[in-house]
Amino acid sequence: MKKDGFSGMTLVEVLVAMIVVGIVMSITLGIFVASRHYYQAGSSRVDAQSSAELALNRLVREIQESDPSGISTLTPGTIVLVSAREANGNQFAIYNGIPSGSSTPPYCGSSPASDTGKPCWQKWICYYLAPQSGSSYQELIRVEGNPTGSSFPNTVIPPSIPSAPAFQGVGLPQTVMARNIKTFNVQSSCGLPGIDYIQLTAAENNNGLTITYNPGFQVGSCGTGNWIEALPRN
Repeated sequence: MKKDGFSGMTLVEVLVAMIVVGIVMSITLGIFVASRHYYQAGSSRVDAQSSAELALNRLVREIQESDPSGISTLTPGTIVLVSAREANGNQFAIYNGIPSGSSTPPYCGSSPASDTGKPCWQKWICYYLAPQSGSSYQELIRVEGNPTGSSFPNTVIPPSIPSAPAFQGVGLPQTVMARNIKTFNVQSSCGLPGIDYIQLTAAENNNGLTITYNPGFQVGSCGTGNWIEALPRN
């Protein structure tokens, strides 16, 4: 507006400009906050899915390497299985036909004719759920070793299976395999030793939004031969 040769803005124009700028900034801030919220929710969901899937893949591999008679699911939400992998986890012990008591390992078999080539069991592995600090969800814990404290007997026949609670709080090496876990179900329903069904549900809670992930696997020996089938995800 011009008056007496001078140009400028009136108070009303300044207020209108401030209101317009405020509206634009509010909209921009709202978009930024919403984008950040969806990014965090998506990132948390991906993390929950990835850790759950990695944990399941490892568990399935260890079940396939184990023996049906050396697997226990008696305690709900847990699984205990025998493993022929040595302490470092990289070497798989196989009986080489040397008689038991020899100085050349692995010497866990008693009959070179019938036991040669069989797994030489080295340790127990246990998966179980534990409370997660600061969360209503849980952690999937993996523990390996022998909870009795004695040396694991090298044998081609799995020894008596310890109970799942025996692995908790005894100082054995343990690893958190996945966080934000809602349920961990292991079932054996075909009437034979071994595992038929495993389901791990990872839940991510963000401002009331709960995302559930069910990367279910079926693993077992029902019928003839071993089989594994990936189930549809929710």
